[in-house]
Amino acid sequence: MRLKNLALFLSLAFALLLASGVKGQTQNNTNAAQQAARLDTHAAKIREQVKGMGVGHKITVDRRQGEDLHGSISDVGEESFEIVEVDQRQHVTVRYDEVKKVRGVYGDRGASGHRPNPRTSLLIGAGVIGFLFAVALIVGGS
Repeated sequence: MRLKNLALFLSLAFALLLASGVKGQTQNNTNAAQQAARLDTHAAKIREQVKGMGVGHKITVDRRQGEDLHGSISDVGEESFEIVEVDQRQHVTVRYDEVKKVRGVYGDRGASGHRPNPRTSLLIGAGVIGFLFAVALIVGGS
């Protein structure tokens, strides 16, 4: 009788252990599927932005690896697009899921040799004009 109870107890404990492992694995699979769906959604958003710009449009591509590409769109596909990179002087194929962000412009090289973000240049210019305006008010008010 005791042996039968022990066998029943062990089989129930083993069943519960297996059930908890399956539940954890199901949660991990769900999390991975949600992450893949989010990446697919982001890639689809990037694809629509690139398609909206069209072939021949200037573009800056911020890649997830940190490398920026600057050039003109030469081909738009379902999984990737191709640009003619102005600094490397070659065609570069970029997959949509590798892209963090795209911008429809790129600036000239600055003194450092890098192409600055046009928004940063605009903010710096606005700051300089604001500073000069403030100085003019202070000097004019004296």
